Amino acid sequence: MAAWCLGIANPVLYMIVPALLTGSCCAGCVSAARKSELRKRTREPSVGHRSIRSKIVDRAFRGSDQHQKGEQRVSEICLLGRRGMQFWFIHTASGGKMTKQFYSVRAGKNKNSAGFPLEVIRDLFFRLFKDLRAEGFFNEYLGWYCVDQGDVPGLISSPDLDMMLKLRKDGLWPLDEKYAFYAEEDLLDVIEYLYSIVSKPIDGTYHSFNDCGMHWETFNKHEGEKVFREKINGLLDLYQVKFELSETGDVMHKPDRGFEAIFAADTPTKDKNIRERIDSAVAQYRRHGSNLDDRRQAVRDLADVLEYLRPQVKTVLDNKDENDLFNIANNFGIRHHNDKQKTGYDAALWLSWMFYIFLSTIHVVLRKINSGSEERGTRRK
Repeated sequence: MAAWCLGIANPVLYMIVPALLTGSCCAGCVSAARKSELRKRTREPSVGHRSIRSKIVDRAFRGSDQHQKGEQRVSEICLLGRRGMQFWFIHTASGGKMTKQFYSVRAGKNKNSAGFPLEVIRDLFFRLFKDLRAEGFFNEYLGWYCVDQGDVPGLISSPDLDMMLKLRKDGLWPLDEKYAFYAEEDLLDVIEYLYSIVSKPIDGTYHSFNDCGMHWETFNKHEGEKVFREKINGLLDLYQVKFELSETGDVMHKPDRGFEAIFAADTPTKDKNIRERIDSAVAQYRRHGSNLDDRRQAVRDLADVLEYLRPQVKTVLDNKDENDLFNIANNFGIRHHNDKQKTGYDAALWLSWMFYIFLSTIHVVLRKINSGSEERGTRRK
């Protein structure tokens, strides 16, 4: 069989110990021109603990846009909670270097080496949500609290109803009351929902009365999604079951170790039909909640792409390998349904094997086609 050489994508490590912040908001606001000055000053909360300048938070969020390949950045944010407790949020991102594993994990003596159980992830998720909520990342859609006006509604006036209609589930909101009871599918559904309503606060005015806080007026949806996705993927990386949040807002199963690169690689073709079929197959195979029928359909779609490319496949594989490849596609219950099909195999195991073999072979064939086209173009010149 054709072989595909795959590298291991460098992981990103996130150590999250979130902060609970005071609420922000509304009448009696000062002008936006004073915002930077207000951010720079330090103030003493009633409990007498020293607060940390909010400009550090801004710098850390901007840092994610300034990160470049090969560079290592450690951004530390110390935030003050409602009761004066200090928490540290440490974000370590490494480019071009493997993330360090500490002794107990390397030695197999850490009970959480394989990841945290669901109950721990739920708790970390809620703390992360509270952190972003306090920073204004959900103010545009969920509203906020003002010491003068009380609860100020956002674009979604009834989050519990909106969530029920979109997720077809009841009893998921409010998070602070419900998160501890989430099953895995509930947690992942809520993550996808929050991705759809997150936006980064950009500008606003500071409400000084009773130190109410920022009253955000301008938001950036795309930037908010980037921050949310980065933080959530750091959290999901700590889970025993490996998932990741895609750029489209779908929770996907993480690739098996060693196969990360094939999903990160661009499909090397301009043929829209091929690209769409491959993208659809990959999404269906990796999507959270996919069952064996979904995965079989994903393998079937890839087999159809191979059939479409069969003349080119002959130039990459010898006759025996080509025959073996299409024997699998046509005689093992993938593309056809008849009494001649061989189906007495472990579907969960072998469908995964077929998926990676077919996908990697398609990439090899397409790259070979492109290479041949470039060589012919060079000879003409």
